[in-house]
Amino acid sequence: MRKYSIGELLKWDYFHLVCIFIFQFCLFFFDRKELTVVLVVWFLGWIVEGRYKHVYLNFKQSKLFYKNSIIHVFLFLLSLSLTLFYTDDLLNGKVRIETQTVLWFFPVFFLGMKDLLRRSFNKILYSFVFISIISCCTCWGVSFYELFTSGVWDPYYSHFSFYLHPSYHAMYLSIAAYYLLYNILQKQKYIFSQLILLIILSITIICLSSKAGIFAFYAMLLSTALIFFISQRKYIRIITVCIPLLISLFVVIKYNPRMQTLTNSMERELKSDSSQRMARVNIWHEAYSTVQGHLLLGNGIGDADNLLLQRFQKGNYPEYFYQFDCHNQYLEYVLIGGVFTLFVFLIILCHPLFYAVICKDYLFIAFIIMVMVHFCVETMLTIAHGLMFFAFFINLFWVRLEQFNSGDYIVFKFKEKAYIRILLPNIIRIK
Repeated sequence: MRKYSIGELLKWDYFHLVCIFIFQFCLFFFDRKELTVVLVVWFLGWIVEGRYKHVYLNFKQSKLFYKNSIIHVFLFLLSLSLTLFYTDDLLNGKVRIETQTVLWFFPVFFLGMKDLLRRSFNKILYSFVFISIISCCTCWGVSFYELFTSGVWDPYYSHFSFYLHPSYHAMYLSIAAYYLLYNILQKQKYIFSQLILLIILSITIICLSSKAGIFAFYAMLLSTALIFFISQRKYIRIITVCIPLLISLFVVIKYNPRMQTLTNSMERELKSDSSQRMARVNIWHEAYSTVQGHLLLGNGIGDADNLLLQRFQKGNYPEYFYQFDCHNQYLEYVLIGGVFTLFVFLIILCHPLFYAVICKDYLFIAFIIMVMVHFCVETMLTIAHGLMFFAFFINLFWVRLEQFNSGDYIVFKFKEKAYIRILLPNIIRIK
């Protein structure tokens, strides 16, 4: 009988910890406490394994763009920490910074398990698809149960996604659906089965009726289609693919009960009377008013929520406004740390997007586009599920991108004769 070393057993356990971790996104019986337990076990395994030299060598041997991503996260956390010097509510500020350190947790821990993640990438994504399908079946099952018992069928928004916020649920399902679409286009095995699952996920995303979720899903499809066809110089395909997608989007907006209110909502938002605007527009207006005069350094990570609450109280808004945050991740970081913090945060987003486009990693492109859209209407990095989802998948795709770009450089045709060799991140012109 073969004897396994502690390192081998921990590697095996790491894979199952990853699967358990991604299971919690779409399941209602996983809470923040269970998520914390998984992370603590993960951390203890990392400590007991004691492969610190291996982690250091992985960091040293990593391509420069992955090193830069870790440095960018460090600078971002540093910029948030510096706001503690001019914030009044230090306790709240420290708690929020402690939450944000999850962004640093994953890139460091992934350095010790990069080989495992690369080998198991498809298994991890299929596990995520599996749990997404379970969450879909749960929603549809409860919806039909209500139909048979009460005679009322309302498979939309919070009535449909009864245990998870529809925007976050749609975000998770979008990644699963796009991964299945990617495999179908790559002509992987079991195309028919994956097509059926893709249809189920797509219908569920539409029934969730999250405006951000639907627009983000279509943004993923349209952006990656444009990048692909432009890179292949198939400009006619852009018309034949993108126009049907846009038509289907307009059909969804017209016939989805919750999406039908979008046009009326946009008309109300243009009115000057705050009582006629949508809640998010009033929140953004008050947040912008709060940050005026502090654009450079912000108001501090501990005081941002308190100052926004004071604006709501002075504006005589309903009490349910008092529990709201900015509902815009970009505006939230301006409110906390000013334009400098926002600039570093945008680098964290645009840096991987740039290299994903260069390497034509369409899964990574779709993920970045999707979260960028959601950041416009949600502060998902202040909520455990959103923060963990973003931190886990962006680093998982980063690790895959290193393998995706297995060569030392990528060659592009430039003006028919000249070529550009990109030694990431240096650019050298070749005659």
